[in-house]
Amino acid sequence: MNITQDLDSTYSLQLENGLRVIIIHKQELTSCCVSACIKAGHFFDPEDCPGLAHLLEHMLFMGNAVLPEPNAINELLEQAGGNINAWTGTEFANYHFQAHAQALPRILPAFAAMLGAPNFEIEQIRSEIKSIDAEFKFKRKDDLRRLYQIHKETANPEHPFTKFSVGNQQTFGQFTTDALQEKLQAFHSELYCAANMTLVIHSPFTVGQLTPWLSQAFAPLPEGKCAELILPPLYTPEQLGVEISITPLQAARRMIVTFALPALQLEINTRPLDFISHVLGDEGAGSLFAYLKAKGWVTNLIAGSGIEGQGFKDFNINLQLTEAGLNHQSQIVSALFAMIEQLKLAADEDWRLREKAKLNQLARQYDDSHKPLQSICDLAELHQYFDWQTIANASKNEALTSDALQQALTHFVPDNLRIKIIAQGLSTDCRCEYYDAAYSIKPIAPESLAQWRTPDKINAISMPPPNPYIGDSYSLCQLDNRYALPQQIREEKGASFWFCQDHTFRVPKGDVFISFDIPSLAQNIHQVAAKRLWLAGLNDYLQGQFYRAEIAGLHYRIYGHQGGFTLHTRGFSAQQGQLVQKLTNAIYNFEPDPQTFHHVKSMQCQSLQNTLLNKPINRLFSRLSVLIQRNTHAPVELLQAVEQSQFNDVSRVKERAFDYYHLEGLVHGNWTADAAERIADSVLSISPGAKASPLPRAVAKLPVGRTMVHEVICDHDDAAVVLYLQAPSNDIWNVAMCMVLEQMLAGSFFTTLRTEKQLGYLVGSGYVPHNQHPGIAFYIQSPSHGPQVLMSHISQFLQQQTREKDFYEGYWPSIQRNLLKQLQDVDLNQSMRSQRIWQGLGANDSQLHRNQQLANAIEAMTFDDIIRYATNMNLNQTFGELVLFSAGKFAPLQTAEPDKISHIADFKSKVEFYL
Repeated sequence: MNITQDLDSTYSLQLENGLRVIIIHKQELTSCCVSACIKAGHFFDPEDCPGLAHLLEHMLFMGNAVLPEPNAINELLEQAGGNINAWTGTEFANYHFQAHAQALPRILPAFAAMLGAPNFEIEQIRSEIKSIDAEFKFKRKDDLRRLYQIHKETANPEHPFTKFSVGNQQTFGQFTTDALQEKLQAFHSELYCAANMTLVIHSPFTVGQLTPWLSQAFAPLPEGKCAELILPPLYTPEQLGVEISITPLQAARRMIVTFALPALQLEINTRPLDFISHVLGDEGAGSLFAYLKAKGWVTNLIAGSGIEGQGFKDFNINLQLTEAGLNHQSQIVSALFAMIEQLKLAADEDWRLREKAKLNQLARQYDDSHKPLQSICDLAELHQYFDWQTIANASKNEALTSDALQQALTHFVPDNLRIKIIAQGLSTDCRCEYYDAAYSIKPIAPESLAQWRTPDKINAISMPPPNPYIGDSYSLCQLDNRYALPQQIREEKGASFWFCQDHTFRVPKGDVFISFDIPSLAQNIHQVAAKRLWLAGLNDYLQGQFYRAEIAGLHYRIYGHQGGFTLHTRGFSAQQGQLVQKLTNAIYNFEPDPQTFHHVKSMQCQSLQNTLLNKPINRLFSRLSVLIQRNTHAPVELLQAVEQSQFNDVSRVKERAFDYYHLEGLVHGNWTADAAERIADSVLSISPGAKASPLPRAVAKLPVGRTMVHEVICDHDDAAVVLYLQAPSNDIWNVAMCMVLEQMLAGSFFTTLRTEKQLGYLVGSGYVPHNQHPGIAFYIQSPSHGPQVLMSHISQFLQQQTREKDFYEGYWPSIQRNLLKQLQDVDLNQSMRSQRIWQGLGANDSQLHRNQQLANAIEAMTFDDIIRYATNMNLNQTFGELVLFSAGKFAPLQTAEPDKISHIADFKSKVEFYL
């Protein structure tokens, strides 16, 4: 067995059967992540059975030689404090899980059997076809899925990308179940083999520990052959130089300019597309975006995304248009090509390549991403194309040259162009299959193509200047044990600032939070609407000013909350204090002009209108927050208030806002106490209006002994139901009990109502606190059953569980261990710890004792305690109960009039509140 080491503690090896493995060893980890990538995506679907690869993905969860029961692999992962998931893409399928590290030796054999020895039982095939059909129907009104199908129908019909990849009852129903079983077995036998698979493991275990576990678990996997994939061009010549008009369901105005490229994403030694995205997606002064925004044509621009694979890459420039932008499409594309010409001229300026290389190096060196699972999934796929040594060398050596950049730019020409225009009211003459979305396709006018080949220079567009926010030194400050936990460094009548020094991660980074509680922005819905518009205008104003800071690793976010809004900055600590001061000054001094007001008002109305088209289950959870939280408003009501808002209203509200407010701040990270005090003082010195007390986050107290019912009208055929159970108190015992009960019931609820009863595609439960007040929610969205039936099944399930005492008593020790492990898990990075400290301050837990208190409560809990608590909950003796539903195409839920919530404002005016 060949073992290669590179990049510190990363190793590669190949098992006897040919399975390629990358092992990332990090001794400090307490959890593990594993990803298996198989060259068996929907490109390999038989011509007569589209969706087979997707069906196979579903079937691998339905039992195998080691765990024969359906979803037993899910239960194993849940018991190990983790979860497992999968996706089927174009070329590849990916199966991945995360769990507590000590469980890895017992999970690997089950995971290997899942991939290599599935059962393919007839009854489970029938069941999963229903699940896939429900998934298909669930997505039929999803604009992204509809756009994707149109993309397929306007590509080369000889290319496998054009296949219908999801599958449904119609595509599978043309075969008997026995015939489908044979197709699944043949597909699996051919493609799910060691030569066609890569595996990545991220864990605290050494190569010496992992190798025997891997060899034993994956030894039964046959060597097989690596699947060959010979692809024609993704587009025919007639499909390039075209404009595609698409009518969406949601209110939208978008232009997607696509360059059809060869597989430049696989140029991993030079990564030219990374640099091109960096320049075309720039938002600073002089950028393409700044020019288009100043013209009033565009409100957002993202460059670089797009489908990719062996031999092809779509490079997309995705633009959100204004109404005026819809009428200036040709000029927008002309400006894009003017920017590309600038980029070509600047390609030999070495300082630009060096600056981008430094930004990439800083991002790698101080990467504190807390989502390793996504990274290892990406690495497993990359390993399908390259050996580990090539990947490691490319990662260590930044080698973009002017020649490589110039060569890549030769493909950014009008002849490789496809333009999609997405807006309501466009003229269309086609309907796509499966999703019935309206579109048309036509050649771009020859005179437009000719003009774009030699675009006029635009003086307002230029290449970005040197980034002033890139530092020369990223040093660590001296530790001060007084500030290992949060300490209050400033306390005034209406303001408080806390400081906590990072003693754990030792990176030159930090976070600053400043929350503004402003009574005059929270007293009624009209003030909330004015706040929303003012914040939108502020963010629009700041977008270009601090873009270079974002690129250099200094990030900010200004967002609304129930009492006002919060400013949050994060990233490198060296210049963050200056950024905080500049942003705070902007907050106090920003005054929107009438043009900006009308622009953001239009965008906010469109955004709120689109939320009304969200999936029913999303609408129900949104409405749940509105009903429970006193200062939260429904989008349908907020939309009306925003539409009624006038420019003078926003100006008046903003003028009064900073006369009287409360300010709460936190500085956490790589700073000394003196530096933190300077940041706090720079804010307090310009905050004379900070004289108020913090605003309470009131939570509705649902009545006990009754079931309140509220209907949400949705423009969707599916029915949906949410049952919300509100705990009687927010003390540690009730929080712990709700966490335990939800964890205990989650697996059985999913298995019973989705897998066995096939009630719908979206079935689940969750621990749902509102402003620290605990609760549990159970939910179903269904294309086949009305809310009366769904609610009946949820009630029957909960009643039945009180009779399953023996099952849950055996399950309880595992649940207890997992919850204790979660509560004791250390923060994964500095920014996550900042978030926890900030949340702790909001819950009056400045010394971060809450998790330990919860752990103590769960550790002391007995199974009899849980039974008593669950019985009281089920009998509706202590819990408040609220049912939200959307009827879809079915009859509404039958409700007694006194228990019906017909008007949100009326309900809130009469209900008691927890303060």
